[in-house]
Amino acid sequence: MYSSIWGSLNGRFGDFGRYVLGSALEHFDHPDHKKLHGLAKRAIFTRVVDLGWTPERFGHLERGRRGGHDGPVERYGKKYQWIALYDVLGRIADNHKLRERWSEKTQPFAYEYAEQLVYRDIDPTVLTPGGVKNSDDEARAWFTPVHASFPAEVVEGYPRDLEGVPDPLDLIALTAPDGTEWLSLIRHSNWTQVLPPEITALRAPNLTVWMQIRGYLVPTDRAEALRTWAVGKDWDGRWMSENAELHTRLLAAHPRSPDWDWADGNAEPRRLGEEKLPADMYQPIAWYGGTGTSRESAGTEEPTGYVPSRLLFDVLDLRHGNDFRWADSIGLAVSDPTAGMGEASTLVMRRDLLDRLAAAGYSLFWTVLLNKQRNDHDYERPGPKYRWLSASASFLMTGETIQCVSSGARRCRPFPGGDPKPVAWRVRQSG
Repeated sequence: MYSSIWGSLNGRFGDFGRYVLGSALEHFDHPDHKKLHGLAKRAIFTRVVDLGWTPERFGHLERGRRGGHDGPVERYGKKYQWIALYDVLGRIADNHKLRERWSEKTQPFAYEYAEQLVYRDIDPTVLTPGGVKNSDDEARAWFTPVHASFPAEVVEGYPRDLEGVPDPLDLIALTAPDGTEWLSLIRHSNWTQVLPPEITALRAPNLTVWMQIRGYLVPTDRAEALRTWAVGKDWDGRWMSENAELHTRLLAAHPRSPDWDWADGNAEPRRLGEEKLPADMYQPIAWYGGTGTSRESAGTEEPTGYVPSRLLFDVLDLRHGNDFRWADSIGLAVSDPTAGMGEASTLVMRRDLLDRLAAAGYSLFWTVLLNKQRNDHDYERPGPKYRWLSASASFLMTGETIQCVSSGARRCRPFPGGDPKPVAWRVRQSG
């Protein structure tokens, strides 16, 4: 029955027509989208038939694979629909401009690349696997040389000190097994206290620590002003600018393709209020999030990872990358050795490239934010007795040395009625 094709495009069960085709058509600047939608559905149906799909030829193969339960292996008719969809969208793009869906102020513009209309199903330019397990304590990788440590027993109260929390400098300044020195430009780490299975089964509370380290490119002539401003700053609330996150791009198109423009390195603070930054701050990195769809069935998870921003790419004179690795004239210069991993994540830069940054008028500045807390596993709103630890620090590259600008920690509570209590936090001052 031809209804298996037409039904998925039209009517009550027409999810393909409603969500896939309809979403793509919304990008076009057209005076009558309802009419455009109707014509596109008919064009897709006609194209499927022209390509050779008939109930007589494929009906017995597709029997039992209808009603929206295709699973990861699609029926033949749906594959013909995808081909027809792209053909029809291409014809429309040849004759109509695009519009910004979320703004009426932007003028219509010409179609440039496929990601303006549809999500990619797969990125064939990435061979890095996803779902890679992180290194365990017995075989720590050089790019994650330290982990948080926890007591062996169940904790009685809420955290009171930062014992067992790694020093941020140990996660910023790194040394590879061959002796090459590297700098981490971004890092997200999470550590969880592991208890014996019989204790875990009782839903006993355990400790967790997470740490976020964010690097910024700053003009060298404003570095001292930034140092003065950063003293005593609390980064909690993530009010500083953060890196761009991009989906549905081809990794191999980085960084020159127009759809990678968001990763150019420009950044604005999330929330500063009336306070102004004493220096322009640029992002050295961006995050690649894969296709952004669930249609990739080659593995359980898509690989994700960090890439250098276009600004860093140009300043360091990097060559075109491959699988999250970028080289210069000497060798490997920037890489994400954690690409595809579930928890650990970082982008590292060869430390001797600091001279190249300095020659271009840039230095590096880092913010550090961490929390240490107890998970009670009761899924209830924390009570008035709940406490957790929050710590903030900042570091500035001064010459060839990373210097600690400021550090501080406090014990916090979820309800008003008392100020956070200062907590001791001993941080290395240089590295």
